[in-house]
Amino acid sequence: MIPELDRKCSECGGSGASRDPEWADWSSRYEATRRLWKDRGYTDETAREQALAVAGPTPEGPEEIPCGVCDGRQRVPTEDGDRLLEFFHRHLWEPFVERIEQRLRAIEGTLDRAEDAAIRETTRDRF
Repeated sequence: MIPELDRKCSECGGSGASRDPEWADWSSRYEATRRLWKDRGYTDETAREQALAVAGPTPEGPEEIPCGVCDGRQRVPTEDGDRLLEFFHRHLWEPFVERIEQRLRAIEGTLDRAEDAAIRETTRDRF
């Protein structure tokens, strides 16, 4: 039987998003001020106007940002999942990166040799 490899993120509840802290602060100021004016008997419109005046301009950017724990993926690895990821990293990712780096070094060497030959060719007639 395969063990559970991931679980719903407990930080965001599996939504993949969290409230931007600036928006959370702004919303708290806005709601507290709006409720205060409503509780004093003012109309909804007046309460909203006063709340906007106190809370200030809305923050820039989206209200929700990717969760800082699951990075927006909604799920996080379990201990077994982490072990499997480590295995894949060690046996698949690292060898893959090593092969790519070797190929890049070979290409760079070929380009260096071609560039050297081109320089020799163009400067040969000048001297």
